[in-house]
Amino acid sequence: MYHGKPEVVDHIIIQRYDLLVHLKEANISVNADKVELEPTRIPLSRTH
Repeated sequence: MYHGKPEVVDHIIIQRYDLLVHLKEANISVNADKVELEPTRIPLSRTH
């Protein structure tokens, strides 16, 4: 949930001091603290 609306998480971005969540419908990346998510496991892989 983001601003009271359901959203689909497209991908996450891990930076040195931030965890960002890219929301598919809104097409924006927001700080993970701003979204309400169910606990989940996320497989991680490097892209660089």
